[in-house]
Order: sequence, then C-alpha cells, then structure tokens
Amino acid sequence: MQALPTEEAVPGSRQVTSSISFQEALPQFLSYLESYRSYSPLTVQSYRCDLRQFQEHLEKQLGGLPGPGEITREQVIHYAVSLSGSAPLTVRRKLACLSSFFGFLADMGYLPKRRMGQELPLQELLRVSCDCPNWEIG
Repeated sequence: MQALPTEEAVPGSRQVTSSISFQEALPQFLSYLESYRSYSPLTVQSYRCDLRQFQEHLEKQLGGLPGPGEITREQVIHYAVSLSGSAPLTVRRKLACLSSFFGFLADMGYLPKRRMGQELPLQELLRVSCDCPNWEIG
C-alpha cells in the first residue's frame, strides 16, 4: 500500500503532491473511514460497494479506469443519471460517498483542492438522477 502524503506537504495548498490510481486510493480511503472517522463496518462496506459500482460504470463507459485526477464532473453526472430508478436515499448516499472520496484525495494531496462553486450541487445531481427516469444513457 502506498504511503499517504504527510500533512505538512499539503497545508491548505492547492498543490498536488503525488498521483494515485483508483485501485490504490480505494483501500486508503476505506481505512481512513474505519480508523480515523470511526464509520461503522456496514457504512464502510456500503461505501466500498458504491465505489466499486462507480468503478464498474467508468470501465464500462470508458473501456478502462482513469485515475481519480482524470475523472471529470461530467462522468460523475453521467453516473448519477445512470442511477435513475434507485431509491433517492440510495442515490444520495452514493453521491455523498463520491464527494467524500474525492475530498479525501484532495485533503491527502492527490488531487487539487476544489474551489467553491466549481461542482454541481448535490441537490441538482439528485434532481437530474431521480426526476428523469426516461433518459437514455449513452
């Protein structure tokens, strides 16, 4: 397992200190949820499944898995829309999981810090994914 960047390397900066693959980031994030955030084992298991589902979605749509820094906002929106038909609370958890995952990677220096207003608000993603069940993806 790759070592985490030290906190001193990222003190509030927007600089990326190193890159990481999705496969390397996943166990680090889950360990952080268990050890540091004290999430319940069931929540960690749900987040693991959510991230695997997102990974499978990307692999199916793109023919491969990009690194976390290469994943675009549009790809996350596409994933959210693909969840139409799922219960709204399930969709909310899956998107919260992605937000936490990318926030963790930014905090660790693997991704640049996000600027306010740069992302599509969660409520807008939920509206798009939950209110448009007839959208074709592709």
